[in-house]
Amino acid sequence: MSALHAATHCFVVPALDGPVTGGTLYNRELCAALSEASYPIAVRGLEALELGPPLNAACWLWVDSLFLAALPRLRRFAPGRTGLLSHYLPSFVALGRSALPAELSDQERRALCAADAFLVTSELMREAFGPLVAPEKSIFVVSPGSRARLAPVAPSSSRGLRALLIANVLPGKGIEPLLEALAASLRPDDQFSLSIVGSLEADRGYAAGCLALARSAELQARVTFCGALQPEQTAALLAESELLISASAMESYGMALAEARVAGVPISAVSGGNTRAHIDAEAGGHCFRSVPELVIACLELCRSPERVRQRVEQARRRAVPARSWPLAAQQFINQLASLEK
Repeated sequence: MSALHAATHCFVVPALDGPVTGGTLYNRELCAALSEASYPIAVRGLEALELGPPLNAACWLWVDSLFLAALPRLRRFAPGRTGLLSHYLPSFVALGRSALPAELSDQERRALCAADAFLVTSELMREAFGPLVAPEKSIFVVSPGSRARLAPVAPSSSRGLRALLIANVLPGKGIEPLLEALAASLRPDDQFSLSIVGSLEADRGYAAGCLALARSAELQARVTFCGALQPEQTAALLAESELLISASAMESYGMALAEARVAGVPISAVSGGNTRAHIDAEAGGHCFRSVPELVIACLELCRSPERVRQRVEQARRRAVPARSWPLAAQQFINQLASLEK
């Protein structure tokens, strides 16, 4: 592997063509936009670097938060500065909120201490990181771009409420309690369907429990696990949906929520992390304190086709324009330039 140019920003991230996650999509699109802007970047996998990292010339090393444990070690190979590309911290997910300094793991403390700067995806994450890092360290916010578009035609409610949940099947996404609450509250005549888009491989034990729930008499004809789909397939399903549901305990940004706002699809979500930033009651959005409250509201909605139609129309009228990835890349470039002056 060739050495890096002196001006290179090296991104140490999971495979950009790997399993679809919010973090992978963010890394893929941001790196592509930076490359298209002729910004000097290189993308490396952790395994390749640990075999003998050629980092003696890179001016910045950006390490994905999935590689927290490796960041202090990688820093020793990089004479330039080291940044943490943080989609989340494990403590945030476990707690369902931002962590206090005393609540961080030793691994998190070591990584935060070793990093010179932090790249986060939302103002909420900037605020969360502020008390956790030394005041002289920079925290950059570069929110994701979007390739979503306004759905061309508002879907009909003739088949009942068609809901969509976009998340890999993991405990932090709240899918198991959502299914349990649905099974307990659905009536036999409720016209409600839920499609779940996301990998079943990330936590196979948890996924198996969710699949077993979905085979129950109450859910088997109503809940469909679609598995991991490509972004364009997910966008097509979103355009056909009348409601996006999120039961996630903690969203550092909420890419699926942002896509729904662009597509003009109303949102019902549990309030967690940055979720509220995407919720607009005038766009048919609603936030709830718990999964049971979310489920009760969704089923009340499915029993009122007129309300479904009204919320879809609200979401269409109040759809937001897509933020471009080139704009996100330029934001990154500008913030780095201000630091390096």
